Amino acid sequence: MALALRPAKPSIQVRNEALARCLSTTSRHNVALPKDAQNMRTAPRDHQGSLKAPLVNPADKFESKADNLHKYGSWLMGCLPKYIQQFSVWKDELTIYIPPSGVIPVFSFLKCQ
Repeated sequence: MALALRPAKPSIQVRNEALARCLSTTSRHNVALPKDAQNMRTAPRDHQGSLKAPLVNPADKFESKADNLHKYGSWLMGCLPKYIQQFSVWKDELTIYIPPSGVIPVFSFLKCQ
C-alpha cells in the first residue's frame, strides 16, 4: 500500500527552498484486476438514433411581449439617459442597468409614471 502512495519521482527543490511534490499515477500492476476483464475503452456502444423531437426555441412564444418590452426599454432610456446605462430583454423580462446613484430617481420615475 505504501508503494502505491509514494510519488513516482522524488520531490524536487524549487526557488524558495520549498518542496514541490510530483504528481504520480498508480500503475496497472498495483491494482487487482481479473485476468479476463474487458477494457471498457474499447467496449461497443449503442447506436445513436436520430433526433425525433422537433427543435423548438422556448423564447419564440415570448416574441410579441419581447418586442413591446424592447420598445418600453428604449422609451425609458430616452426619458432617463443620465441614469439608465443600458437595458436587455430576455423572454418576458426587461432588465435595466442603473448606477447605484440612480436607484432612487429611476424607481421614483417608474412609480409615478
